[in-house]
Amino acid sequence: MKSFSFILAVAAILSSTSQAKTVTIDGQQSNFRFQEVSTVYKTEYRYEDRQSTCSREVVDGYEESCDWEGGGTVCRTVGGGQSCGLTPSGRQCFDLPSHEECSTEPSRQVCRSVPRYRTEYYSCTRTEKVPYQVKDYDVENDIIVTVERQERPVKGLADVIDISGSGSDVAIRSVRSSGKVLLIANKQTQEVSNNGAFRRFQTNVTIKIVDRLSAISAFAKPASELTGDINGLEITTAAIADLRLFKVELDLRRNKFLGKDEVIFQRALTENEMQVITEKGNSTLKISLQNLGVADRISGKKAKIELRIQSIFDLNSVVNKQDLPADLSISKRLEKRLE
Repeated sequence: MKSFSFILAVAAILSSTSQAKTVTIDGQQSNFRFQEVSTVYKTEYRYEDRQSTCSREVVDGYEESCDWEGGGTVCRTVGGGQSCGLTPSGRQCFDLPSHEECSTEPSRQVCRSVPRYRTEYYSCTRTEKVPYQVKDYDVENDIIVTVERQERPVKGLADVIDISGSGSDVAIRSVRSSGKVLLIANKQTQEVSNNGAFRRFQTNVTIKIVDRLSAISAFAKPASELTGDINGLEITTAAIADLRLFKVELDLRRNKFLGKDEVIFQRALTENEMQVITEKGNSTLKISLQNLGVADRISGKKAKIELRIQSIFDLNSVVNKQDLPADLSISKRLEKRLE
């Protein structure tokens, strides 16, 4: 068997030599450190000649094939042109009339001998591209994990997570969840050394524990439509347990008849710029345009308003995603003249 011509592939494969670290979250602060050692393999290719079976089409006799050709109506224009002669007043020409003559021609059958083919199989040698793995470099990742203390510890909390490293990447997986808290993990990885054959990384993982019901309280049920006038805006959501866990953004534009809409206000609101009234399982957010300093600029004008309510947390960093509701944002629009 013959092999030749090596090609380096982009893909890499990691082979880990250590086990995942299992951590129990009980609401108290804890710190631990462990190392993950792995090997990165790269894929290379070589071309090899291998015995195979090929096929080809060969003539297997002849057969007669017949088709009808010609036939139908054939028309042509006859006559026409000019006739000229000498007259007492000089040379004169006259147009001669033309007419169309048609005739029906018979069709005829034309037959010819055409080859018939069959598939013939035979032994042959094919050149194939064959992948194989070679070691690229070894990796050691020093993983430092800090679990922050919960502000208000939950009694009986015992969530379990797995932390494992593969190369420079650290994966965090929820193993058992009480459904009482959200575990939010932030990771930062930096390369410590690299000599080509051996690379060292350090990854710092911080896990924040957040009361689940407080973190998703605004999304527990559908919000009302956005309403309001020049005095202010209002929207009603499910009861908000802690406004600090949510980001409320206001986009207010003056709707111009011609040209691009003018941006009057566009940013996240502070707690002091909103009034929250909670009763009977609902929270009503009231926003004063006067306090925002935009009432005079928009009074009597047609406005386009969008209010968005979102979690302050990066939801992609939530370890126990199974405990998140399907809808994690509120976006309402209002378009009217503010009077």
